[in-house]
Amino acid sequence: MKDSPSASGNNVSTMGGDIHTEDAENGADVMTMGGDITIKNARRFVRAKTMGGDIEIDSIDGWVQATTMGGDLEVTVTGSGGDVNLTSMSGTVVLRVPPGFGMDLDLEIAFTKNSRKEYVITAPGAGSPSVSPEWDYSQGSPRKYIRKSASVNGGGHKVTVKTINGNVTVSEGSKN
Repeated sequence: MKDSPSASGNNVSTMGGDIHTEDAENGADVMTMGGDITIKNARRFVRAKTMGGDIEIDSIDGWVQATTMGGDLEVTVTGSGGDVNLTSMSGTVVLRVPPGFGMDLDLEIAFTKNSRKEYVITAPGAGSPSVSPEWDYSQGSPRKYIRKSASVNGGGHKVTVKTINGNVTVSEGSKN
C-alpha cells in the first residue's frame, strides 16, 4: 500500500494519501496533505493533521490534538486520557470519553450564513449551548456561533472542540 504509511510511535508525513496506524505505544505524530487518518490504538499522545480528509482515533490513552481542514473527526479517549483539542474547518466532531472523565469543556460550532443553520452541540454538563445574536463578518463568510462551556465530573482535562458547519457530540462511554 504505497499511499498508506504505517507508524508505531514515530512521525509519519505524506504529501497525499491515507495514513493508517494500528498500534502507537509511544504516541503518534502524523500529517497528510490529503487523505484520511486512522489510528486504532495509541498511548501517550496523538497529534494528527490532514488538509482534506477524516480523522478517526479508536483509542487514545493520553492527550490528543487533531485538525482537519475538511472532514469529520471521531475520537475515543480511554484510560486516564489527557487534554483534547479537536478542530474541523468543515465537519462533524464526535468525542467519546470514559465514564467519570473529569473535563472542562470549551465547545464551539461556527455556522455560515448560507448553511443549513440547524447544528447542535450535545454534551454532558449543566447549561444549554448559547447562540451568538449577531452575524460576525470578520472571518470572511458571515457566521454565528453556538457555544457551550461546562465543568464535568469535577473538571480537570481541558477539552476544546471547534468546527464550522458541523455538529459536536461529546459523550461518556464506549463506541458501542
